[in-house]
Amino acid sequence: MDMKKIKSPAHLQKLLNQTLMRDAALSLSGNSEATVEGCSTISSYDENMILLSGKKLSFRFVGCGLELRSLNQESVVIRGKIESIELIEN
Repeated sequence: MDMKKIKSPAHLQKLLNQTLMRDAALSLSGNSEATVEGCSTISSYDENMILLSGKKLSFRFVGCGLELRSLNQESVVIRGKIESIELIEN
């Protein structure tokens, strides 16, 4: 796995554009909510870390009080204090 630390929303967008991964999308609302589309598996989940995995990308959320607020076939909504997001190429 090639792990990259996300430095800013612009950096995340640049990484997504560079890898041309159309199967996953991430939307942020400040540091308190994230919506992820295209990740099919919750690989790890507790109040301090959530790992979502897709075909080509995985997202690791680290923070405090993290919880899954909405989960369906298309997307996952994470709420809590998000301190960092890592993009992992599978």
